[in-house]
Amino acid sequence: MLPFSTRLRRYPWSVILVGLCVLAVVGGYAWSRLHERGSLITDPACGKANEAKGGCIISFPVHAVPAVHSEITLSPSGDTLYALDGKAHDHDSAAGSQLVAWKTSDGAELWRRAIDGYVQSLAIAPAGDKLVAWSMDATATIRLLSLPDGKLLGQTPPISFNIGDVAFNDAGSEISFTPSTDGKMTARLQDGQLMVSPVPLSPTGCYGNVVGFGYLGEVTSRDGKVSVISVPNYSVSKFHFVWTNTSVSTKSLLDAICKAPFVAFVSPPPEWPDIAEMYATFSPDNKRLAIVYSLADTEKGYGGLVIEIRDLSHLADKGRASSVPLIASFPIEGSYPDLGWSQDGHRLAVIYETTASRRARGGRDLEDGQARIYSIP
Repeated sequence: MLPFSTRLRRYPWSVILVGLCVLAVVGGYAWSRLHERGSLITDPACGKANEAKGGCIISFPVHAVPAVHSEITLSPSGDTLYALDGKAHDHDSAAGSQLVAWKTSDGAELWRRAIDGYVQSLAIAPAGDKLVAWSMDATATIRLLSLPDGKLLGQTPPISFNIGDVAFNDAGSEISFTPSTDGKMTARLQDGQLMVSPVPLSPTGCYGNVVGFGYLGEVTSRDGKVSVISVPNYSVSKFHFVWTNTSVSTKSLLDAICKAPFVAFVSPPPEWPDIAEMYATFSPDNKRLAIVYSLADTEKGYGGLVIEIRDLSHLADKGRASSVPLIASFPIEGSYPDLGWSQDGHRLAVIYETTASRRARGGRDLEDGQARIYSIP
């Protein structure tokens, strides 16, 4: 057998080719390991054992993609999850939405109904017999839909409606909302139309006031009694607060509070210094607030979500409230969340994109989401 040095001189290209193959394999492995980063936040297990103590009770995939910063909803009994699938609109701006229902006990899709036009968010009547659907658009209409057929019962004229949400009264006969230019308004179904009326003595001229659902660092309960301000570093002094390195004037702060008799300040989870609030949404009874925080990706791994549940029930009592207790915290390994409450505030539904989905799809459009149902003590 020839010495290796002789063979190397005789067959140089074969050696180079083998070397290149080895480098390609090693490099490919290193690249795959680099792009299979772990997650900075991981999902706790779901199961019925969390029913009493609180936590995720079931998780299931959904063939739907609700719009970012939209609201989903649960039936009064909590056995059905409703959301609006906007995938078709993502591909064609003229396309409508689809109203979809899932069984929360096993995640089975029950039905889906096509809806003319594009709507993003939902709220359900206390009796579970109808839904109201709307979009965060300056010229959108608010629509009343029957269940389970999704039939259009009536709609408002175009509303200048940028931020906030829509809610039913206890009887389910009236909806209330706060347009971006006026005080609180209501609408009732009459002759196939939702007839809009102003609420007497409601606050007007409130700059930036956000009711029910908000993603600008502040939100006011639908009954107008509680305003919650998010303060990342809890820097509150002389009625100024710091939010994303900007100082807000006393007037802007008071306009945002908009005459609410109770004001609460909350800050993000201290164990995540770089986490940022995405949005907050009140439960239908205004006694609880869900706040969604997002942790950005880093070189060490993918970020994730943390949902905190705050108790505001004591703020309706006379006297000065001393705190806004944290009653639950739910970490989620994912992104792009949409939330929906049950009527009693003891269930929370979340539809989001998993980290595994983000990694797999690359830059392609999202086609599916993941749902989680949480029990809240």
